[in-house]
Amino acid sequence: MTISSKTQFPLFLPAIDFSSQDLKPETLEWDSMRARVRKTLEKYGCFEALFDGASVELRKAVFEASEEVFHLPLETKISTKSDKLYKGYAGQKILRFVKILYISKNVQSFAEQLIKLDVKHFLTILCQNDVVDGLEIKTKDGEEWTKAKPTQDSSFLVIAGASLHVLLNGGVFPPLHRVVITGKKDRHAAGLFLLPKEGLIINAHEEVVDDVHPRLYKPFDFEAYFKFTYTDTKKRDLSALKTYCSL
Repeated sequence: MTISSKTQFPLFLPAIDFSSQDLKPETLEWDSMRARVRKTLEKYGCFEALFDGASVELRKAVFEASEEVFHLPLETKISTKSDKLYKGYAGQKILRFVKILYISKNVQSFAEQLIKLDVKHFLTILCQNDVVDGLEIKTKDGEEWTKAKPTQDSSFLVIAGASLHVLLNGGVFPPLHRVVITGKKDRHAAGLFLLPKEGLIINAHEEVVDDVHPRLYKPFDFEAYFKFTYTDTKKRDLSALKTYCSL
């Protein structure tokens, strides 16, 4: 595969600093921060969150522990099963993907684009190891892939999801993202996913629906939508959501 000519290098995402000790609920600073987050997600769908509560040492320890998990025997890993989509050990699926790639032993470095992903839930919060150039975000106009290059080793990337997009009646943009592997160094990422409660019907709040902003989507069940997108990897952008439940 080849890197798209439309990929821009580099891009620094909008950064929001959450490290202030005065950032507490029901304060002016809290309200100001909430408005800033909302405005940023409306325009970009993601941002870099600066937060000093998780040290670089802690992040390093997490990724070192993950290495131990990856080195467990295969029979131990495949015993981690789940009836839920995208849960449990997925190593065999990854191996099947790798087998379709041909990489010469003489090549010292390479770049491969992995599958494009969307965020279906409310929010995703990601942290990466020191391979910082892998993640890319698709712009709102759908024309460009831009590098999500963090400005600090201790920062996180926050990405808005389709469920939040529906909940706010299209008020935030849920961007596609992808990973491009470069070189020979392993890339690791850890994610925190804000999921709807099982059985919850996602519907736009009445306060964001009026004559000027009519309801854009039908109420939908998150798990059902998840399965809809899982059946076809092409159903991984905002058009899939519109196909599934737009009015």
